[in-house]
Amino acid sequence: MTTEYLQSRFGLTVVLALCLSLGLIGGEMGGTHAEAAVYYVDRGHSAASDRNPGTSPGLPWQTIKKANETLKAGDTVVIAAGTYEEEISPQSSGAAQAPITYVAKPGDRPVVRHVIFLKREYIRVIGIEVTQNSKAYRNAVEIYASHHCEILNNYIHHTLGQGIRNNAYYGHSNYNVIRGNTIAYTGYPLGLPGEAKGANAINLLGNYNLIEYNDISHTLDFVDTNGGYNIIR
Repeated sequence: MTTEYLQSRFGLTVVLALCLSLGLIGGEMGGTHAEAAVYYVDRGHSAASDRNPGTSPGLPWQTIKKANETLKAGDTVVIAAGTYEEEISPQSSGAAQAPITYVAKPGDRPVVRHVIFLKREYIRVIGIEVTQNSKAYRNAVEIYASHHCEILNNYIHHTLGQGIRNNAYYGHSNYNVIRGNTIAYTGYPLGLPGEAKGANAINLLGNYNLIEYNDISHTLDFVDTNGGYNIIR
């Protein structure tokens, strides 16, 4: 039994324990998605490739794009440290008892440029840093006509536009949870002083959304909602 094998097994055990503690896999899913998988993205790993199966920390995918294209209901992707010049944009939706989850590797804070849900349901993003240094994306996190999604414990800062945004063009986004995030310097993108205009931290159009325990500073307005039965605290 090789050292590499032991390290891989240990890493998998740690991640599975994290996912179980967060309720991401296991009993919560029941029999809805018996083949739910845990995948890995690690752009800094010497063996990283989107041609890998991605189911082992030792043979991870190189891009989040590969995860976006692959994840199905119940699946989790663990993202290692690094700056990913791309976006979290799932191609599929999760289900009530089998959400799709993007989560940072324990102890890491991977950086992405954008998060967007367009007509998606039951997606979770946990422990990710979202910051922008170009005009490639307008807002940091965009939730468009999406329901039962969760934005949890992320660090959103120095964005071109708003921190978390819903656009009326696509319709309401309902029953979402935005919890425990740190949001700062929205409308102040890094390296683009001419674009520093300030922007709202959270702007959400919809009903029955829960926005709580977020640390918000250096923004235009904290929270702006349009809808009914939203809870903000």
